[in-house]
Amino acid sequence: MSDEFADIFVQILSVTIGVIGGAFVSFKLLWPNIESYMWKVRAISQDRDEKRVFQQLRFAAYERLLLLTARMEPREVMLRQERQDTDVRHFKQQVIADIEREFQHNMTQQLYVSDAAWLIVRELKDNTVALFKNATEGLTDETTVDQYIGLILTHMGKLVDNPYHAAQILLRKDVQS
Repeated sequence: MSDEFADIFVQILSVTIGVIGGAFVSFKLLWPNIESYMWKVRAISQDRDEKRVFQQLRFAAYERLLLLTARMEPREVMLRQERQDTDVRHFKQQVIADIEREFQHNMTQQLYVSDAAWLIVRELKDNTVALFKNATEGLTDETTVDQYIGLILTHMGKLVDNPYHAAQILLRKDVQS
């Protein structure tokens, strides 16, 4: 009986060694494929994470540009300025400097928005600066800041479409595409 037990033990041991050896050889042959698959899964996951981060940056950039277009609106810009004891030319310089500062502060947002969206914002800024510059043409030294503000607001009131609201609509449509 002990010979039978020894034979069974040897057979089990040889099968076990064969299975372990076969598993080892299979593992060595299949490991490059497994490793390659794992790298692909990691790359896909990392790519998905990067896209999610970029999408968040993109939405944040559009949010900032929407805020910028609202802050560039002449009524809003003029409300932020100090009007007491200042002449029209100094007030105009303050307004234009404020617009330029706001624009410069948001300059990097162009990395995350479409070229069309950035062009809209840049042209809106340029047109706003031109509005404030051109509004002083023909004014006298006696013109008050309040008269200058009234002139700007009257011009804005005559526009059929508010370019600041139109720009915001275009930015919202652009972010959705």
